[in-house]
Amino acid sequence: MSMKSLRIPVVSLTAGILLSGCSMRNTAAIDACIVWQPVSWSQKDTPRTIEEVKINNARWEGWCKGRR
Repeated sequence: MSMKSLRIPVVSLTAGILLSGCSMRNTAAIDACIVWQPVSWSQKDTPRTIEEVKINNARWEGWCKGRR
């Protein structure tokens, strides 16, 4: 088999993989927002734990806003 005859299948396969990767990434982002939920804290938590919870929740809001 010559290199020219392999060129089209290789290009087609590569394009298919790249395009499917885009759709999977978008789906994964939506799924992550379903699973990843804001976290709450209690009065018993340390100030550092509360700060980490607030950071997590801010990241969740920034990542998932408009994707749910």
